[in-house]
Amino acid sequence: TSDELTEAKRIVCEATEKQIPKKPKGDYHSVPHYRCPSCNSAVKVFEDAHEYHWCLYCGQALDWSDTK
Repeated sequence: TSDELTEAKRIVCEATEKQIPKKPKGDYHSVPHYRCPSCNSAVKVFEDAHEYHWCLYCGQALDWSDTK
């Protein structure tokens, strides 16, 4: 049906968007860590954050190129 096709297109577009790496957001309130730019989940804490190339929760590709 038309509704199923529309939903399938939405899912494909969302999955394609998540393949484009985005910079994680730094969050330094109590413990330094980074958050996913898509779902805002904590990606990883401290130095080993850059080892994660995707968000473990939503699958967003992450770009650590300018992150220290």
